[in-house]
Amino acid sequence: FCKEDYTRVTLDQFEALKQKRPSDPEPVKFMERIYYNAAIQLLQQKQPWEAGWYFDKVLEMAPGDKEAQSRKEFASRFKPGANLDYPYLRAVDQMQYRRAGCH
Repeated sequence: FCKEDYTRVTLDQFEALKQKRPSDPEPVKFMERIYYNAAIQLLQQKQPWEAGWYFDKVLEMAPGDKEAQSRKEFASRFKPGANLDYPYLRAVDQMQYRRAGCH
C-alpha cells in the first residue's frame, strides 16, 4: 500500500492482509499508524481520556514503542472534565502524526 491508497483502506482490510501474509510486516505497520494517529487526533481534540485505548492497540502490536508508551502515560493523567490548560495544549501541539509511505 502506498500513501495514496492509505485513506481508502480500512483496518479490517489490513487485518485480512495480515492474516493472509503473516510474514509481511507492512499491514501491521499501517495498523499501528492508524491507531497512533487516531490517538493523537483525540489528544488534539482535548479528549485525552479516549486516546489511551488507541495507544493500547499500538502497544499490543509494538510493545517496545517508547513514543506510544510515553503518549499513553501523558494521556492517562487526564480524566473527563480535567482542565486542559496551556501546558496541555503546548505539549499536544508538539506531537506529530506518523506518516505512511511506500517501501
